[in-house]
Amino acid sequence: MEVVETSAAPALDVRGLAKSFDGRPVLAGVDLSVRSGEVRALLGANGAGKSTLINCLSGAVSADAGDIALGGTPQTIRSPRDSIRAGLSVIYQHFSVQDDMSVADNIFLGSELTARGRLLKRQQLTEARTILDGFGVRIDPRSRVGDLTVSEKQLVEIAKALRRKPHVLVLDEPTAALGEQESALLLEEVRGLADRRGVGVIYVSHRLEEVFAISDSITVLRDGVVALEGRRADVSREDVIAAISPLAAAAQTAASERARPASTRRLLQVRGLATGVVCGLDLDVAAGTCLALYGNMDSGASEVLRALSGVVDRDAGDVQLDGRPYRPSTPVQAIKQGVAFVPGERKQALLPDLPASDNVMFAHRALGAAPLVRDRDQEVRAFEELAEQMVLTPRSPNLAGRFFSGGNQQKILIGRWLLAPAAKKVLLLDEPTHGVDVAARAEIWRQIRLALADNEIAVVFRSSDPDEVLQLGTDVVVLSRGVATLRASVADVRVDQLIAAAHAAEHERAPAHV
Repeated sequence: MEVVETSAAPALDVRGLAKSFDGRPVLAGVDLSVRSGEVRALLGANGAGKSTLINCLSGAVSADAGDIALGGTPQTIRSPRDSIRAGLSVIYQHFSVQDDMSVADNIFLGSELTARGRLLKRQQLTEARTILDGFGVRIDPRSRVGDLTVSEKQLVEIAKALRRKPHVLVLDEPTAALGEQESALLLEEVRGLADRRGVGVIYVSHRLEEVFAISDSITVLRDGVVALEGRRADVSREDVIAAISPLAAAAQTAASERARPASTRRLLQVRGLATGVVCGLDLDVAAGTCLALYGNMDSGASEVLRALSGVVDRDAGDVQLDGRPYRPSTPVQAIKQGVAFVPGERKQALLPDLPASDNVMFAHRALGAAPLVRDRDQEVRAFEELAEQMVLTPRSPNLAGRFFSGGNQQKILIGRWLLAPAAKKVLLLDEPTHGVDVAARAEIWRQIRLALADNEIAVVFRSSDPDEVLQLGTDVVVLSRGVATLRASVADVRVDQLIAAAHAAEHERAPAHV
């Protein structure tokens, strides 16, 4: 694989960076170079060393060995202040902007312009507008940040960093909380930032479609070392997946094979469903199939899952579950009838302070499968079964749920229903692999496929990722502003058709019924 060449001194040059925790190497001699105006994607499974590398660059932790140079000047980075002064800014997933302050005040927060003890509000406003205009962002600096969209808040974070005139900007999962349109806007702005201002960008993401859309070069970490480095044009998607996780490449291939269910048994029939923006939706889901609901954040797809799971009441409509009327008023009632729901926000389902074994046993207890007197050996066996089948790490039943990575938390939340020892009919999944790495994603897909193979259950999932829709789904319904604008087998639809259908109702008044 060809390494990206640099003629002049790079914006960032890292050589031999090493870091261990409790004697365990997390980074083992990492080299990383980013040129001015270059967008370098940084990829890797959870635990590969990405976060530790970023923390060493940002000064959150000190490296044990290695050299860091910014703008051609060697640097000693032992604190965030050292990193910022050297010309490196990190923007994390979780915003630091203050909702009750203006955009301009946020951009200057902590480094306000003053004269003789007086805050220069007008000058801050003028400079903030210049920064935003130079970045190509059309946001009024007088606006209250709390009134902005999620993507606009992300852009304010970037503008705040740009005020420091960094050599390198690190973006850590910047689109994790964004919908399709907002993500596209942010990608466009970041690409323009590199092209127009010559800032070097390290772009951390699990979303391969974004990586191949925005990056000039790609670096993959695995087990604390560089497993792949090259120009984007010279690297294939398969190369990247294999570098992130050799096992994931095979698992993803298996997961992408379309199920061919022999069963014609209809597990779920929905007629005239109305909930939130959705009005008059019909769905038919057969045993052994995986129905994808695709659309933007305001499509209503998530509301459909919440109504079917008993989280919210539906306004109208008839639902049949395995031929019988189905109208749960609570999630517990839905579970008792064989419908389980995993929400898109892991915090809503995970028991963060309880051991992993308790998180696994949640499904057993909800289904009435656990005895009144706790059997610790049985609980550990249930955890070990899930850990084996879902390739869970670490395999520690006593470890609290919050200490597992996002991907492994998601494996627990989905696996506890797939492996629960009771009759299951329908599993509802809201963004089943959102924010998880390639390896975890492939393993989740594989387990869903295995569960569907016996034609005893069905899965309905919402995803904002068209690639996941086409890889995991057997059929797809696209929603736009609550209206079903496309119904198809995934074998007969393309990504561009999905995206077009997701926007179809944006400029039209939604009809009363589909």
